[in-house]
Amino acid sequence: MMNRALVLVVLCVALTASIALVSAQPPAGGGGGGRGGGGMGNGMYLERTWTAVCFQLGLTNDQIMGLAPTFAAALDVRTKATEAARALADQTERRAAMTKAGDDCKATLDAKLATTLNADQLATLQKMMAPPQRRPQGQ
Repeated sequence: MMNRALVLVVLCVALTASIALVSAQPPAGGGGGGRGGGGMGNGMYLERTWTAVCFQLGLTNDQIMGLAPTFAAALDVRTKATEAARALADQTERRAAMTKAGDDCKATLDAKLATTLNADQLATLQKMMAPPQRRPQGQ
């Protein structure tokens, strides 16, 4: 039980540090106000999904502990890929590398989630992670 609590604390600290790092960075492309398009939405997929796993989907402790190593590894890989991307001088290459890092992280997590969550949990997660639908103007 102590090991589980320690793993959860370490993961929460790592995710908090990651969120702080991401929040401290200027938006790709120099800003612009709204939500990023393209693959940039996958940049925070790990954090959003981990929050859902821990607090919103009603997973068992065994399910969470089974997912924790995958999330920790995905965070590590994404962090290293993001650091390498930031070192690129060309902004187009940097954005492409950052997008790829987010997309690769999402693919890794989705594969593990598909084998760990039950059908109801997976459907709820997919609904939660779906991009918001835009309403036509004037309505």
